[in-house]
Amino acid sequence: AHPSAAPVAEFLRSYLCTVIAVFLFREQSLSSAALQENVNSHRAAADLQENLSDLAAQLRGRNEVSSLNVRIASHIQVCKELIDDSTEEILVHRVSASFQSYMSVWKTIAEGSRPDQSELLREAQTIIDTRTLKECQELRDFGARRIDESDQEHRATLRRMAWGLAAIGGSAAIAGLFLGFGIARSLSR
Repeated sequence: AHPSAAPVAEFLRSYLCTVIAVFLFREQSLSSAALQENVNSHRAAADLQENLSDLAAQLRGRNEVSSLNVRIASHIQVCKELIDDSTEEILVHRVSASFQSYMSVWKTIAEGSRPDQSELLREAQTIIDTRTLKECQELRDFGARRIDESDQEHRATLRRMAWGLAAIGGSAAIAGLFLGFGIARSLSR
C-alpha cells in the first residue's frame, strides 16, 4: 500500500460517515416534525371540541355565549392553519360550515327582533349538538389516527437510524483496521 493512500482512505471514511450521519439526522427531523404537526392538529381539535361542548351546555342553560363564539371561531382558524392533508381540509371545512350555520342563527337570536326566539335557540342547540360536535369528533378521530401513523413512521425512522449508526461504527472500525494494517506495513519496510 502506498503511504499516501492512508490519508485518502481516512478522508473517504470520514466523508462517508458524515454523509450517513447527515442523512439520518434529516430523516429523524422530518419524522419528528410530522409527528409534532399531527399532535398540534389533534390538540387544536380537542380545544375546539371542548369549547363546543361548553357552548352546547351554555345554550341549554340559556346563558351568554358571545365569548365562547369568539373562542370557537379562533380555534377553527387555528385548525385551518394546521391543515396539511386533503382529508383534514374537508373535515375542518365541515366543522367551519356547521359553525357558520349556527352563527347565522345566533346572530338572529342576538338581534332579539324575532318573536320565535325559543325556536331559534333550539335550532342553534340542534346545530351544535347534532352537527358541529359530531363533525369535530370526526376531526379529532382523524387526528388521532394520524398521530398513530406518524408514531409508527417515527419508530421506523429510529430503527433505520440505529442501523445507520451501526453502519457508521462498523465502517469506522473496518477503516481503522485497514489504516492500521497500512501503517504497520509501511513501518515494517
